[in-house]
Amino acid sequence: MFFFTVVDAAAPYLAGRIDTASWATASRIEFARNAVQAMEEFHSVRPGGEALVHRNLTPSTILVRHDNSPILTGFDRTRIPSDLSVASGMSIGDGDGSTTAPEVIKSGLAAADCRSDVYSLCTSLTVLFQDDDDLCRRTRDILAKGTAATPSDRAALSDLNRQLAELLGISQPR
Repeated sequence: MFFFTVVDAAAPYLAGRIDTASWATASRIEFARNAVQAMEEFHSVRPGGEALVHRNLTPSTILVRHDNSPILTGFDRTRIPSDLSVASGMSIGDGDGSTTAPEVIKSGLAAADCRSDVYSLCTSLTVLFQDDDDLCRRTRDILAKGTAATPSDRAALSDLNRQLAELLGISQPR
C-alpha cells in the first residue's frame, strides 16, 4: 500500500515558518487549533474499529497552507489498522528525538498510539509560541497538557481543541 499527500507547493513546513514575523500570535493559535482538529479527524478514521496512527509528526512534516490550515505529510511510518506496520527502515524521531513520545523512544514504533501522536503534535506546535508574551505562555501551557511523560496523563485532542478555542474567544456549544 502506498500513501501520498496532495501538497500545496507554496505551503512551507512549520519549521520554515517559525521565524515569520508577520504571522501574528492569534493566527498561530488558530493554526494550532486547526492542526489539532486535523489530527482528531485523522484519528477518527477507523476502518475495522482501530484508529490510524501517524507516528511521524514533526515541524518538518506539518505544512502551513495560505489559509492557516495544516497539511500533514510524512506518512511513511503510519500504522494502518489490521497491519503490523507500514514503517520504513528509517530511524525513529526527528533527528534529535525532541518530538518523539517517550514510550516510542523506549520501545520503538510498535508502542506508538494516538496518545503518541498527541505528544508529537503538541511538541511540534510549541515551537510557534516561544515569545515571552502572555498569549504565548498560555498557549504553551495548553499544549504542555499533551506532552505528559505518561501517555495516560496526556490531554485528549478534544480537550486541547476546546481550550485553544477558548483562548481565541470562540464559544463552544454545551
